[in-house]
Amino acid sequence: MCRYTYPLILIILSCSIFSACDDAEETPDTEAPEITVKSPNENQHVSGTITIEATAEDRDNELSMQLFLDGNLLSESSAGAISAQSDTKTLTEGIHTIKITATDMTGNASEKTFDVDVRNILLKVHVSSNYVPEYAQIYFALSQNDGSLLAVNQVENGSIVTVPTPSNFNPDSSFVLTQYFYLFQPASDISIAYLIKSMNVYAGLNAGEFSLPEYEHWVPIVGTHQVEVTELPTDNHLGHLQGRNTGSIYGNFGNDGKFTAELGMRSNTSDLYFSLTAGTAVPVYNYISSIHAGGSTHFSVTGLPEMQKAEVATRDIAGSYECHVYSDDASFSVNFSSANGFFDDGKIPIYYPSTIYPQYVFSLRYQLGNSTYENRVRGATPPASFQYLNAAASNVNYANKKLKVTSTGSFDVMTISGGSSNYDGNSQSLDLYYVSFPNGTRNQITIPNTPAELSSLEFKSPDDFSFNSAGFYDYLGLSGTNDYQSKIIFSADNVLRQNRDHISDFLQITTTSAGGRVSSHKKMTLPKRLETILQNHFPVVEFEVSH
Repeated sequence: MCRYTYPLILIILSCSIFSACDDAEETPDTEAPEITVKSPNENQHVSGTITIEATAEDRDNELSMQLFLDGNLLSESSAGAISAQSDTKTLTEGIHTIKITATDMTGNASEKTFDVDVRNILLKVHVSSNYVPEYAQIYFALSQNDGSLLAVNQVENGSIVTVPTPSNFNPDSSFVLTQYFYLFQPASDISIAYLIKSMNVYAGLNAGEFSLPEYEHWVPIVGTHQVEVTELPTDNHLGHLQGRNTGSIYGNFGNDGKFTAELGMRSNTSDLYFSLTAGTAVPVYNYISSIHAGGSTHFSVTGLPEMQKAEVATRDIAGSYECHVYSDDASFSVNFSSANGFFDDGKIPIYYPSTIYPQYVFSLRYQLGNSTYENRVRGATPPASFQYLNAAASNVNYANKKLKVTSTGSFDVMTISGGSSNYDGNSQSLDLYYVSFPNGTRNQITIPNTPAELSSLEFKSPDDFSFNSAGFYDYLGLSGTNDYQSKIIFSADNVLRQNRDHISDFLQITTTSAGGRVSSHKKMTLPKRLETILQNHFPVVEFEVSH
């Protein structure tokens, strides 16, 4: 019997061993492969040809991977790694989706999906049909933050300016946009010749597609309307006569109790507004909804409705103030009332007509030391109190093409500017330079050299300017560098604003160098046509206008 014992034991042991092996192989694999994306990063701005790379790890040595771009299969792999190149110039600008999948031999699968933002166009600008006025040339120059030039393009009405993203430029980086504005209007058209050169620099911009606004630079007179105002007071009587589509007359109205004027009209119909802001106990006004070219209007001051009065509280200081009330009208603004004076009780009086418009623009300004403070607020009634910025620019330093500014306080945009004007008896010249920063940036920029293509226009170098004025803007409900580009410099629909149609909550302009003025060109007198052009393109400039 011993002969049969050992084989039987071996058989039993063998069966036990193989039974244990069968049990181990039956343990299920439920773990999906782990995917790691090497490039690009999620939400990265990309341009040119990009490489998409990823790896996958799993307990199985064998797994399959697939790579998709916008749902289209680009590559397949069974090596635990996958890559593919894509020429993004064949894609549309904007968001595109990358998906990477990995599946092991058991069928466990995982995927990673993320977006990239294609930015092959650094800047695309749709130019309106009348952005560039007669006698003017406008150029856009793009440069990197170190001052190196990326591109320069002339802006022509009705065109599209397209600047491709240079191969050596990271589309995630910000850039600098400089608008060069050159206008020469010869003396044959107006009394003297005018030469205007301005450089408007916007720092901290990102790639995007934008538009330039339509402007009504100048509308010729098509007819006149006769206006007669009677029973005027015989003492000091400051009046204002204006309509949306008419000229404007402002000043002392008739010493004989009567005022007669021929008002130029820029269309066949218009409304008409008259105010008398001095010479009566409370300013009075008259509003006529429709007048016609070739017609006439007569009315008496006696019995005209009085304006509403409000007092706006300010800091309890002694100083001078001025206030204006405008129509909240994008096409043409009517100045309903203006006043200036000195106050010492911390209040500014404001008068406004209460039955004409549902909403007004109230502009309140006062001077304190080297700073000018202004609120421009939309509303049906004036604000209860005058708000102000406690902002300051110190150590404004320009050397070796680098402009550095140390700023304090809370604000949305800071503009450092300088300017000069010259009159030689035959011509008036004006040179302006503006540099705008969003708050929260380093407030430092390397100002680019004027492009060689513009050398014949002889723009002044930044070395020739004294950057002696700092403007601080704080906009209601806006903040941060994203709002700086998408809502302040450009509107929500990507139309270039240049501060032209903003109603700022606060504005402060401070002289930054000894002996400087808030604006060396503030009192320059320009013909209405040129004033309109510059207010459109450089609205931070203020002028005394000759009509």
